[in-house]
Amino acid sequence: MYNLKLRNYAVAINELSKSKEYFTKTEADALSINYAALYLGQAYAGIGQKENAIKNFITIDSIVQKTDNTFPELREVYSYLIDYYKEKNDKEKQLYYIDRFLNIDKKLDSQFRYVSRELPRRYDAPNLVKEKENIINDLQNRKVILYISIVVLAIILLLTVILYYKSKKSERRHKIIAQELLDSVFEKNQSNNNTGKLQDISSDSIENENTEEKIIRITSEEVAQSILRELNMFEAKEHFLQKGITLGSLAKKIKTNPRYLSEVINIYKGKNFATYINDLRIDHAINRLATDKKFRSYKISFVAEELGYNNEQAFTLAFKRRTGTPLGVYLKEIENKIDLTA
Repeated sequence: MYNLKLRNYAVAINELSKSKEYFTKTEADALSINYAALYLGQAYAGIGQKENAIKNFITIDSIVQKTDNTFPELREVYSYLIDYYKEKNDKEKQLYYIDRFLNIDKKLDSQFRYVSRELPRRYDAPNLVKEKENIINDLQNRKVILYISIVVLAIILLLTVILYYKSKKSERRHKIIAQELLDSVFEKNQSNNNTGKLQDISSDSIENENTEEKIIRITSEEVAQSILRELNMFEAKEHFLQKGITLGSLAKKIKTNPRYLSEVINIYKGKNFATYINDLRIDHAINRLATDKKFRSYKISFVAEELGYNNEQAFTLAFKRRTGTPLGVYLKEIENKIDLTA
């Protein structure tokens, strides 16, 4: 105590450590151990070693809980513990030691009424109760935020898993479509090699169609058949690959009017003009990419231009819309098939 009062903290720590060790080993009364720990904690606090001070004060609290023996200086102990954990922003321990302080404070007032009033009080009960309520509210808010965060993270994780499996399912579906497209190309080419001719729609097939089922409001059957024959020539010569082709320019080329041409394409081809041109281009791309290695080696932007598209994006979108699979997947399946047959 003497060196502690003189603030010779290093000497005091050495002496008090020995005293505490002696009292502990000899199983001295709890009060002696507590006072040794109290003074030792104060000495550590004096040189700024807060962690060591806290260890001693926690030891005091532990002994007080076991023995229920109190002494006036306990207010200082709990005040230091509250301040320490407040500084550390450890709300739960701060709340715990506030509760301990409030319990001890009642006992001190009843057991050491006159002595305790003389001791300096860093905290009083009403302020501590208010601070306790604030901490409880803060902890509850933190819990709410934590629960909300967990729920949000769980939803994000669930959505991620769902999107992942959807993506995998979509990849498998795209792969199957690409494989079927390739099989169709090779089957048709094999059939064409055997017959020695392309399996395009001919004028004979047009004439054999049940045109009575076709309701033509403007174009006569004779004119319709003439337009269809011109469309066959248009397809056979691959004029659909020309960039900038329009309904008007094609109608002028085959010597008819746009209205007749539009009606014939709608009724006999089952689609509008833009879809008709797109489908021809994409069907051509499907076959040529699968069979023409040089064409396949070109950049997509060049391939798109060759097919009559203004840009790469227009081509890739048209390919996906027509086939149901992305262009990249189709190209990959072509390479895989070539590797397997090599």
